[in-house]
Amino acid sequence: MQTISVALDADNPSHIGAFQAIVESLRQKVRTDPVTIEVAPTRYSHTAVFTFVSYSAEEYTLETIDIVRAFVALALAEWVVRVVEPACVALCVRNEPRAIGEWEKLKPYVLRVLNESAYGEASIGKNTLRKSRLYRTFFAYLLENSEVHLHGFVRFRLKEYRQELAEAVAEAIDDYLEDQQYQEFIELLRFFVSTQESRRETIHIVPLEGNRFALYDESGLPLQLEGLEAYVGMRDAPDRTDDLLLSALISLAPHKIVFHQAEGRQALAQTLHSIFEDGFSYCSACAHCLINGRTLDFQQPTPL
Repeated sequence: MQTISVALDADNPSHIGAFQAIVESLRQKVRTDPVTIEVAPTRYSHTAVFTFVSYSAEEYTLETIDIVRAFVALALAEWVVRVVEPACVALCVRNEPRAIGEWEKLKPYVLRVLNESAYGEASIGKNTLRKSRLYRTFFAYLLENSEVHLHGFVRFRLKEYRQELAEAVAEAIDDYLEDQQYQEFIELLRFFVSTQESRRETIHIVPLEGNRFALYDESGLPLQLEGLEAYVGMRDAPDRTDDLLLSALISLAPHKIVFHQAEGRQALAQTLHSIFEDGFSYCSACAHCLINGRTLDFQQPTPL
């Protein structure tokens, strides 16, 4: 028989109820054969104690001895993620001057940072990695201890975990503020375009090799860029081609923009879509797009 005791402060009944619900859920989902785990909750004036008692139908081995530790460690990790993490994140937001009054707008940014993939789309999520680290921390502690005061453990032994959450909140706030600045920039450009007299009905954007673009009118003729000498003068700066294209289009203020083969330029395409809204469209099925832009005679288009 093995016994492990978990104590929680009794001043917050919701914390106790959450832990009990987690334990019951795990008992239904997690198989512990050949070990049977019984849980006996006891309430005191200032503490609630959950006593986990295990019995093995077979002779105890190192593997069966670890089953109850693993079960309890999993319950503790789950409780921290469900109960402590939201409270810790909320505290970090309240203590961040840049976030005052912005929690509802910040919330999706925080959730994205906390739950995004750690190493790419096909990799494990950061939330799963955090839970895994918590599980290993609790399991290591239970190797040498049969009693744990959960609130005290969180307060004194999970400082790195709380710091990770604080850093995630800071990153989310940075992302939010950057998006706000971007939206303000887009709104300014959108207003500027709305006040411009349109100089073209339709402009086709065709990507070229070397991070450049070519512009054509609605007839498929190369676009002449008279009056845009300042922009054309930037041709020797290939890292500024997106800025050049954006400046040219805002100056021309066309009614319609068609972006061909935009798959590799999604960020630029999204910016143009945000500025020109319903006047912007994609194309990937015309003769030019289907044959990689090699067959239509655009008469040596003017490159940007």
